[in-house]
Amino acid sequence: MAKQLNPWEDLVEEALRELEKERCLRGYLRNRQSDRLDCEGIDFLLFLNNGSSLAVQVKSARGNLDNKRKEHLRKHPLVKAIVFVLLPEDSNSSDEMKQLLASVKKDILRLIAPFK
Repeated sequence: MAKQLNPWEDLVEEALRELEKERCLRGYLRNRQSDRLDCEGIDFLLFLNNGSSLAVQVKSARGNLDNKRKEHLRKHPLVKAIVFVLLPEDSNSSDEMKQLLASVKKDILRLIAPFK
């Protein structure tokens, strides 16, 4: 698959890879741009340890998050799990990226916690 140009989704995928290695989830699928999952508002499909799955949308955390959440839920009411990612302007700082990655992992762990 060709490299996708979505830095927010790339960061979430890195977090999911780590969570999979840590056995916090069984695996995941990432959509392809303009495929069926993408059209349904799904960026990732997570396969959880209890055998269930969770559809996740990734959004930039710039702007009004409440409006972004409402707009997404209006278009895709079945996809309620949203991960908001705020990438720094200069993402070359490894410490800042490590902190952001840890924050995204925590957000994902919060999403999957009810399914344990």
